[in-house]
Amino acid sequence: ALGGCRYLAYPNDETAVADAARLAQGMSYKAALAGLSVGGGTAVIIRPVHVESRAALFEAFGRCVEKLDGRFITSIDRGTSVADMDCIAQNTRFVTSTTAAGDPAPHAAMGVFAGIRTTAMARLGSDNLEGLRVAVQGLGNVGYALAEQLHA
Repeated sequence: ALGGCRYLAYPNDETAVADAARLAQGMSYKAALAGLSVGGGTAVIIRPVHVESRAALFEAFGRCVEKLDGRFITSIDRGTSVADMDCIAQNTRFVTSTTAAGDPAPHAAMGVFAGIRTTAMARLGSDNLEGLRVAVQGLGNVGYALAEQLHA
């Protein structure tokens, strides 16, 4: 399975599990649409109020991923960074979005941008977005990169 690693504070365990299930389902659809021979998965680490060492936490997570022996490949998601992926990579090769691999957000935004242009072509007969209004929900890494592309 492919999927991100989220590191967020959740109000309770049930909310975290529901978020993980929803995200894994979405990743399954993405993998299928991309023609990949993998399913979707997601890791959710419930952020504690205080953590002594963020690096140690993600290194430990890397050891967990390694035990799955390639059945899960993780990457950056909300609340995590390239630096966190570097910590995970100290204990497993089943991680991407490291400093060496780079942040996938601009590439994901390009995919969304291409989808917007394709939709405009199908509905409006032109992929020219000049003068169109587009709502972007959320300005995280992907949303912000998309907003920059739309602005340009």
